[in-house]
Amino acid sequence: MSLKTSNIHIAEGLSKLFYPHVEVVLHSIAHNHIIHIANPFSGRKVGDPSLLDSGTDWDASPSILGPYEKKDPKGNAMRSISIVLKNAENEADALMCINFDTRVFEKIQHLLGGFFAQSLTAKPDALFKDDWQERIHAYVHRYLQDKGASIESLNTEARRNLVLELDRAGALEAKNATEHIAKILNISRGTVYNYLRSE
Repeated sequence: MSLKTSNIHIAEGLSKLFYPHVEVVLHSIAHNHIIHIANPFSGRKVGDPSLLDSGTDWDASPSILGPYEKKDPKGNAMRSISIVLKNAENEADALMCINFDTRVFEKIQHLLGGFFAQSLTAKPDALFKDDWQERIHAYVHRYLQDKGASIESLNTEARRNLVLELDRAGALEAKNATEHIAKILNISRGTVYNYLRSE
């Protein structure tokens, strides 16, 4: 497989992985034109001039340029990165430019920004004063945050320690609390009792 074919396969693979948000353009440095373009959304096509700076020493250039921002023909922002590709003689032969259409993420950022910008009121006592489940959830959340872990990543010893901490905090005093904790930790109620007896 030639270097050109291999690079084309990489370009196609990247564009398919992140479709439809990524365009990958291969430029010939020697001929200063586009030799392949995967998922074209910037209005260019194979054979178009690359408009590379003819004075650039690509052999001495950094292998990776960017990421940097550029605009598509419609003025939409793209996040781009360029990679200098070398041949068997270690000479700069082509340039692979990966252009990421960031509009979808800007929309998400705007949506989340509005969501998290809302000021929150204190929890209503009428809803949470006697909500032992909510208190257990909050305790488990803090425990996982402190450990940098998730429920799924906890080993047997970590689950045991969490159960014992919940017990010391009085979380098991409520009716059905043992069953609820077992459900959260994906263990049986009998396992919870075994942890408690092991202290």
